[in-house]
Amino acid sequence: MVAGGTGGHITPAIALGEWRKGQGDKVHYLCGNRPLELELYSYHGIDPHALALEGSPLGTKDPLVALKRCWAIARSFFDVARLFKMEAPEVVILFGGYICLPALIVGFVMGKKIVLHEQNAVAGKITRLAHILGVPIATGWRRCKAVDGTYTGTPVRRIRPITRDKALQELGIDYKSLEDRKIISVIGGSLGGLSVVKAILRRPFMVESSGYIYLYPTRDVALCPPGMLAVRQSWDMSAIYAASDLVICRGGGATLAELSCYGLPAIVVPWMNSADGHQKANAISFVAESSSKVGVWLESEGYQRLFFLINKLSSLSRSSSSADCESASRLWRLILSHI
Repeated sequence: MVAGGTGGHITPAIALGEWRKGQGDKVHYLCGNRPLELELYSYHGIDPHALALEGSPLGTKDPLVALKRCWAIARSFFDVARLFKMEAPEVVILFGGYICLPALIVGFVMGKKIVLHEQNAVAGKITRLAHILGVPIATGWRRCKAVDGTYTGTPVRRIRPITRDKALQELGIDYKSLEDRKIISVIGGSLGGLSVVKAILRRPFMVESSGYIYLYPTRDVALCPPGMLAVRQSWDMSAIYAASDLVICRGGGATLAELSCYGLPAIVVPWMNSADGHQKANAISFVAESSSKVGVWLESEGYQRLFFLINKLSSLSRSSSSADCESASRLWRLILSHI
């Protein structure tokens, strides 16, 4: 399993990998050495093979940093080759991020069976290169721009089935004082959601309504903006999802797959500077493939529309959960068909 960069790439890889471990398969993980990556793997009790890579040369405007990253990627080709010779994987599964480039090229040259999973509705650069090389592409959405892939959906992490009261207790919130107020969780991806929070706070009436409590999972509770109820961010989203009547989030593919899978009403605020506009494309696919309990709000639109969506969607009950490893099963069947 090759996945790095953000939780949006790593979480689906872990979801599939740990499921296959439970079926008796031997699974190895390959990532970069960013602290966030190592923290996420460590949380799940995984000791990955970490390459001395911290990002893509295309992800920085500093020429010296870009040059350093180019050199690190060049060296990583030899590290990946040694790893593949040592572990002799029967299949290499790429889940995205800068870490996939050396694994793709080395695996292709060594004749390894390779399958790539694309979580976004617009294929990334590595996905497009893999497609040119003839690597089978699995997609998280039914339509994926720039490649012809096979739809499987995106594997999602398991969420513990807990009651709302239990969830609030875990979050350290006095649920008896909430009365009948709706809880709206404002979340980002693994890189945080502060920009979404700031967008909402630009209009005070958004947070002053007595009918809502805005929950903000954050790594630094002390930095939580006024008007938000801060809770400690965790890789386990069970309590957040169980406590929420509505989720406001960015448009990462893995996050939207989870919300769809667990039936939560949601408003997606896509980050418009995402590569190739993939978050907006994800949001459009999310609405098209999900129930009527989701909506999209662009920061260029009026805040009255956002408040309208909050009023409308927070009053809806969540759909029944369909989290049964179906996406993981479909992806695994595709992998087996190529090995």
